[in-house]
Amino acid sequence: MANAAAPFGLRPSHTISGCAYNGQTRLYYIPSTDTIAYSVGDVVVEVAGGDLVTGASAVILYGTRGSTSTSGNTRGVIVGFGVAAGNGEVVPLGGDPDNLGSMIIPATKTKNYYAYVCDDPHMIYEAQTDTIAATAFNKNTGLAVGVAPTLTSPNCKTVINGASATTAPPCRSRSSALRSVPTTT
Repeated sequence: MANAAAPFGLRPSHTISGCAYNGQTRLYYIPSTDTIAYSVGDVVVEVAGGDLVTGASAVILYGTRGSTSTSGNTRGVIVGFGVAAGNGEVVPLGGDPDNLGSMIIPATKTKNYYAYVCDDPHMIYEAQTDTIAATAFNKNTGLAVGVAPTLTSPNCKTVINGASATTAPPCRSRSSALRSVPTTT
């Protein structure tokens, strides 16, 4: 069975101490003036600003879509979204009540959004690579930021192991895990 080529961004796996990811996140703010589309698995960086009501700090996408970023600090990985409840409510909900089927934050926003971000500095993440070589393990690597997400293709991000180097990391390749995808005949 072949492994699926289905980039999913980054997803929390476990901590460096070996503990499983427990789902803990922190709330961050993405204002309606932001012009970037986001999906689960996107890496974000903290920026100046935030939401005065919830106290959530503002974040933006790490890197530039369509290119590989090899430096800079990251805050964490998006694992969920929310919006204000509407009708004067300010509590973030678990989804957009105006578009319940949406699994992304669109580039053109008509409201403020909130991102639930796994920002544990001890978290180890899984990602799909574009190439793999035994010599690429335990080296720093760039993070390729894929095309903007759409409703049919939520995320297209991969870690570039083939370009592993010893420069400053946004990511470090640690090991390889082959995932078999069951097929039906």
